[in-house]
Amino acid sequence: MKMLNKLLYIVFFLNALNCYSQQIKEDSHIYSGFTVGKASDNSFTRTEPAILNVTFPGNDSIPNSYSIDGYLAYDMKFNPKWSLSLQAERHKNTLIEKEQDNFQFGITVKKLWEIGSNPPPVTLSTGKKITYPCFYLNSELNIKYSQDDKKNTKGLQVIGAFSFELPNPRTNLKEFEFLRPFQYFPGDTRKNGGKASFYPSDLIQIYHTHNIGVEHLEYENLTILNTSFGIKIFPFSGLLYREFEKYGIIELGYSFVGRTDILSSDSQLYVGPLRTYNAKINFWFDDDKKRVLSIGYEHINGGNPLKGLEKNKYGQIAMSALIKQ
Repeated sequence: MKMLNKLLYIVFFLNALNCYSQQIKEDSHIYSGFTVGKASDNSFTRTEPAILNVTFPGNDSIPNSYSIDGYLAYDMKFNPKWSLSLQAERHKNTLIEKEQDNFQFGITVKKLWEIGSNPPPVTLSTGKKITYPCFYLNSELNIKYSQDDKKNTKGLQVIGAFSFELPNPRTNLKEFEFLRPFQYFPGDTRKNGGKASFYPSDLIQIYHTHNIGVEHLEYENLTILNTSFGIKIFPFSGLLYREFEKYGIIELGYSFVGRTDILSSDSQLYVGPLRTYNAKINFWFDDDKKRVLSIGYEHINGGNPLKGLEKNKYGQIAMSALIKQ
């Protein structure tokens, strides 16, 4: 297990420093590649970076201390609507009062549904006309084996998750463009060729995410309703782009995860809110905002029964990494 821990630590962050290459199998049209993030539970947690904080005391009598919160996944996208992921996760924190030590591996199946239609048709550059749906519904089924070495429990977790997206480009209701989740608003205007002296994105960009789902812990006979929301604010994003040719360098974030016990026997796990505040500096490795290494401060208040995190309140300065397709 110790060798596996070290391997996961290395893989998480060496991947962030190396160029991410998407593999395309031309014969089968399967798009595949590795992703790194905080947790593979749903689309909300996958937008958060993996975190690493390690302390190596000079005194050999004092053990090393770790805080790692992340996953490594191999994703396969069969077409625009169906995808599958194989993932391994490590969530360990010896720097807090109620220590955490959790390992997981599993599989996720994702399906994208088109809901309604949003005329008029849009003409593509190829001349083809298509009609976008009113919105997309992302549905996910995540089945994983979880082992908690602090509570000496192990067994299956089954997670059903849903999130909504608006099509791009919008053909109607452009005034509600700021409601589009999993997108940066306003867009990266200067990167896209804008020549004006001022754009709204020069002062601020906003990125928000959400999730609604049900989580079942088989080994605790516990079923939980999950509602999550997160927002990231990037001040002076376009102005910094003028100097560094990268958007989103400074980031301020807040996330809320609300959990409610809807079916339980006698589980003693903490089921309640988890709030996270952070401020960080981002070092982007591409122009598509898919690979980033960050350093910053985060404050956490709450717990997470899926990851063996008891109710805690603490802050930490840490390095984080995110790689996505």
